[in-house]
Amino acid sequence: MKSSMRNDELNLISKIIWLMINILFGTFLSNILFIWTACNMHLPLFLINLIPSLFKSFFNIPWINLELSLFNKIIFNALLCFIFGFVHTYFAQEKIQNSMNQLFPKSTLRTVYILLVSITSWLIIGLWQHTQIQLWDFLKNLMLTENQRDIILTIIFILILIPGLYVPFKFNIFEFLGIKQLLYSSNLTSTKCPLSMTNVQRTTGSSQLITTGLFQLCRHPLYLFTFLAIIVSPTVSFDRLLFVIYLCVYVSIGIPIEEKKLIMIFGEAYVEYRKTIPAIIPNLFSFGTRKSKTI
Repeated sequence: MKSSMRNDELNLISKIIWLMINILFGTFLSNILFIWTACNMHLPLFLINLIPSLFKSFFNIPWINLELSLFNKIIFNALLCFIFGFVHTYFAQEKIQNSMNQLFPKSTLRTVYILLVSITSWLIIGLWQHTQIQLWDFLKNLMLTENQRDIILTIIFILILIPGLYVPFKFNIFEFLGIKQLLYSSNLTSTKCPLSMTNVQRTTGSSQLITTGLFQLCRHPLYLFTFLAIIVSPTVSFDRLLFVIYLCVYVSIGIPIEEKKLIMIFGEAYVEYRKTIPAIIPNLFSFGTRKSKTI
């Protein structure tokens, strides 16, 4: 199988093209899902105003109104999130990455993965069927324009999410986004797939098991602060609550799959870590009583 895998080093032109694809169609577009969620499942005016006129029709969401009943909207939106979760988990598996490595240079695999996530993110954004049900809105009585409301909601969302961003920055944000792999493709000399359980040059992650900082609080702090950023808001719609429920289902399935890889990488050390540290919801009563360590 190894001989069938691509191990191409990108030339300068290829690097520039892949970087543009990564930044414009991967990293930027996929992260709009956070802003869309922050603004109660619609794209804010301050973002749309930044888009060139040629592409604004793409940002005119929802792309289609299916005029479904409330129950059917819940089912349809769940299907959109299932597609997102499936792609997010399935294409992160080593066997699938090895297959993709037959089609793409391995330095581009993270970028291809982010592109797939971006596509499924936009399926959610563009096809989401809104219920038009508001649960609470503490900004309703303030004399704010819609744009001002969206700015406030986005700022609150980002401020809550910031601690969770410690995770990708801890493990090299440029590697997390696939940019480092593109810039330094000549350093990926191993014939193993970048997501290989036995290869320290995985697409993301670290060769060490980190149990300090936020990882003393829970095993997946990025999930924790993402949930908090979605839930803790002065205005929450039923759609936003549904999105939280769908995410809960996703992480309940995705975390065990993800942690199987982590156990293969770190062995008994991760098994012991998992016994004492909760997955997402921290045990605040025991926080601070455990010994911090980096294995």
